[in-house]
Amino acid sequence: MDIELALREQLNSAKWATQTLKQHLVQGYTINEQRLKERGIEFNEVLSLLSSTLENQTLINDEGVAVLKVVQEYAKSWSLLQAYDQQSLPKSSLKNQEMNALPYEDVLKAIDQLKKSLVEKGEASELFGQIRSSGLESALATIEQGFGEEYFYPNVASRAAHLLYFIIKNHPFADGNKRTGAFLFLWYLRINQHLLQKPVENLINDNTLVALALLVAESKPEQKELIIRLTEHFINV
Repeated sequence: MDIELALREQLNSAKWATQTLKQHLVQGYTINEQRLKERGIEFNEVLSLLSSTLENQTLINDEGVAVLKVVQEYAKSWSLLQAYDQQSLPKSSLKNQEMNALPYEDVLKAIDQLKKSLVEKGEASELFGQIRSSGLESALATIEQGFGEEYFYPNVASRAAHLLYFIIKNHPFADGNKRTGAFLFLWYLRINQHLLQKPVENLINDNTLVALALLVAESKPEQKELIIRLTEHFINV
């Protein structure tokens, strides 16, 4: 729970944003050129989305602008400059068996507990986690769907990535969609830890999760595939 609570504090921190840019982008920890190249993800798409995210979230100060310029200069010499071709983007062939699901009623109880904890600390309002549509139940059900013996989302990475995307983009809550989406994303990975190559904490740290949540929120509909692949990248390492 500490990770989820820490997540909220970082989401609103301009200082965190610029420091994370330096550490995870300029130094190459978050966006690794070779790994993205192997998965066919167009770096320029990610860079463009990152820039618009920071600008729209009012997370850019003079220091942040300077860092972005450094990243953009790197991009000019990087090999990921070919046009993004969605048709050629490779999909993971990994198929996991016996994946655990998140029961809707358990999710509601967990969100209520998270809300109480945040409200007591003055870090959320009564609107936090308040259901305003069937989006939550739909998201939980959708990632489990398939046809016959074939699942539409055949592995843990795919399901977790889509769950994060669905919660953040479909806004099933009156408030707290990014925080709740990130919370459920981590929870889903943890209940399926037995199918992952590394402990969840070693795959997705707090800073990476915050960055992914912001990128999902700011992404355009036509960038969905890019965002999903990017999120999967951090799980399938």
